[in-house]
Amino acid sequence: PPPPPLYFFQPHHAIPDSVASRGLGDVYKRQLKDAPKDVYLRAEQGKIQLALGEPLKAIETLSLVDTETKGGRWDIKVAMAVAYDRIGMYEQAERRYRQALDLSPENPVIMNNFSLSLAQAGNLPEALEILERATSLPEATPRMRQNLALLYAMKGNLTLAEMYVRRDMPPNIADQNMAYYRKLRANLIPSATR
Repeated sequence: PPPPPLYFFQPHHAIPDSVASRGLGDVYKRQLKDAPKDVYLRAEQGKIQLALGEPLKAIETLSLVDTETKGGRWDIKVAMAVAYDRIGMYEQAERRYRQALDLSPENPVIMNNFSLSLAQAGNLPEALEILERATSLPEATPRMRQNLALLYAMKGNLTLAEMYVRRDMPPNIADQNMAYYRKLRANLIPSATR
């Protein structure tokens, strides 16, 4: 099966897995002892908490940083939104994504994450609209296009899904993804096509 949709929530460095995140978390904890009020370090700590599967801790940490920065950093808004997504609080997530877009309009990272959140919340039409716009931007990544393919498959438009799958994937992987999407589509309820 294809990889799950990927949320991006950091502009500074990738946090690929929990092992790396734990190591980074230890580094940031040591640095925070020397500079406990450093907003950058605390923001990164919140992102690491999120990567470690601790969304409630992340929300707490990031909310404090967001207040201290007067809500001026889109990356913090997105990280908080992803954390809210992880606990199923989609309205709170949507609020943060919209705030992030106010700070950084047409940002494909924000748009990618927001569209996946909307899809999870059952708003597939708006999710598709936003992700279509994001993937048309020069900064769009193959992963974003694969997320768009997934949303098209969820909608039932396997023709468009396949177009995006085949754009970035080797033929054997594209075939596997399309087989998965056909199966996924067969298992979705008819209301997903509205």
